[in-house]
Amino acid sequence: LQYVFVGPLHLVHIQVLTILLCTVISKLKDIGWKLLYIHTNRNDLMYWGLDYPPLTAYHSFLFGKLAQYFNVSWVELYKSRGFEGTDLKLFMRFTVLISDVLVFFTSCYAYSKSLPSHMHLLFLFILLYPGNILIDHGHFQFNCVSLGLYIWTCTLLHWNYDIAAAVFFVFSLSFKQMELYHAPAIFCYLLGKCLYSPLKKGLIKFFSLAFVVCFTFGLTWYPFITDIEQFGAVISRIFPFNRGLYEDKVANIWCSLSVFIKWKEIVSIQNMVCICAACTLICILPGCITLLTNPTVENFNRCSLMSSLSFFLFSYHVHEKSILIPAVSALLTLKSPTLTIFTFLLTSAISLFPLCVKDGLTLCFIA
Repeated sequence: LQYVFVGPLHLVHIQVLTILLCTVISKLKDIGWKLLYIHTNRNDLMYWGLDYPPLTAYHSFLFGKLAQYFNVSWVELYKSRGFEGTDLKLFMRFTVLISDVLVFFTSCYAYSKSLPSHMHLLFLFILLYPGNILIDHGHFQFNCVSLGLYIWTCTLLHWNYDIAAAVFFVFSLSFKQMELYHAPAIFCYLLGKCLYSPLKKGLIKFFSLAFVVCFTFGLTWYPFITDIEQFGAVISRIFPFNRGLYEDKVANIWCSLSVFIKWKEIVSIQNMVCICAACTLICILPGCITLLTNPTVENFNRCSLMSSLSFFLFSYHVHEKSILIPAVSALLTLKSPTLTIFTFLLTSAISLFPLCVKDGLTLCFIA
């Protein structure tokens, strides 16, 4: 296991993921993938339509093919709606567990190995964070994949494998758009390393990163970038501005102030989007400037926390479960017992209580 996670074998992970994506892409013509983000008679977007980037679709497709192998009725068009058989529930639970073990567990283990030996228990601390467990295994989602890919990104940055880190972050962002919360820190850290390298080395690094990022995005998004209409449909689904400023009872600034200020009644959607963007930019700017001028791992961890928390507090259309993103950033900064970090993590888990009640997870939350 030690041999797998240390050394240049990180390239093997990239190759495996690339082959996986190419295999899925080769089947696109057979499954009508381009219509996935467009409302049709066979694809009712009002019934749990896909509102995440393409990598989530590929991930769901693979597990869907596996479900079809076990029981065709589980994924039969129209007829499978509302089906709640015990076997299907067990299968769906296992899909989260498998994703958790393959992506999140391995990333946490690798990250802990990149730290001093006395910090290896951080592996268990991250795994046992109640927010991740409640949302992925109770609310039922696959945040473990996008967060695991992000932790892999941080691990590879610690090992100075910047090119590989860029690839993994593109995969993370292409799985869930909320990873944009971490994007400013990733961008400033890598750009800062390019700027503070010798001129020739810095230019080579910059263009290498630019090429790898563009190529990986192109590969992942290939079915949807060849047609402007299709691409527009994807963007409108993953950034649904018409769905409101926030989702249910989210513990951010706008939801808290809505008790006194009815944003929907006094501010248009377009203006509110601009206000949210401006507030978020103002909050992340100090950390980004510091990281750009002093690109160290410690500053990167701090900027990631600052950036993700700023997005959660001030950005547009925030979900309760989005708190997992700054929570993971906080966990990765936890190199020594810190009351502030512990308090934040506890508070972040408590903020999920309304969602847990809605899902009938009150007993699980208390436990």
